[in-house]
Amino acid sequence: DICKYIDAECFLTCYVDLCKSMWGMLRNYKAIISWHHKDNQNNSENLGCNNNDNIQKQRSDNSATNSPSKTGMESHKMEDSFDEGSYVEQKLQHGLYRIWQDVQAKIRTFILASDLSHFKFDDFLKVLDVTNKLVYIGEDFCGSKSEALRDSVKKQSTSFFQREHTARLEELHMFLENEAWQIVPLKANFTVYQLLEYRFLKVRDNSDRSITSISS
Repeated sequence: DICKYIDAECFLTCYVDLCKSMWGMLRNYKAIISWHHKDNQNNSENLGCNNNDNIQKQRSDNSATNSPSKTGMESHKMEDSFDEGSYVEQKLQHGLYRIWQDVQAKIRTFILASDLSHFKFDDFLKVLDVTNKLVYIGEDFCGSKSEALRDSVKKQSTSFFQREHTARLEELHMFLENEAWQIVPLKANFTVYQLLEYRFLKVRDNSDRSITSISS
């Protein structure tokens, strides 16, 4: 509800700041996933490289002491750590879509809370541009089509252009009402084709008549 009290003059600035904050959150989330992915790769490589050596050491230690070796215990710890890291990365990957849905919901609430139909044309284009960039970010982030964002932009665009169209019609109506119309004296044989701007209509009309006469 607090979004409704944002002044039109501050809307664009607040909207850009909000989008930057959301983008920063998404970037940090991606960075966390990337860190876990690289860490799991390193653990997997280390586990694969040391696996054979650990098995040989474990066998030699067991034959010498007849007790579980320390190397074997460390190997199991590495495997458990790798499994835990893979689980965390998997959970983070599954959370991509949910995070983006939350971001969409907040952005959509902010956009629809204000009446953008009274915006200047250039300012409204800036809102559309920022929103389109967010849509591209969503596609890159989790492959989402961002239906919520597109729907909010569609509603605001429809409202904006309806008001713009109505305002222009009213302006045109005012000009026509205040126009000083005067009767122009014309000859009895005057036709619109005698005007330079409409002579092309005479050529088209003659060609249409020729086609009609040929077909008949």
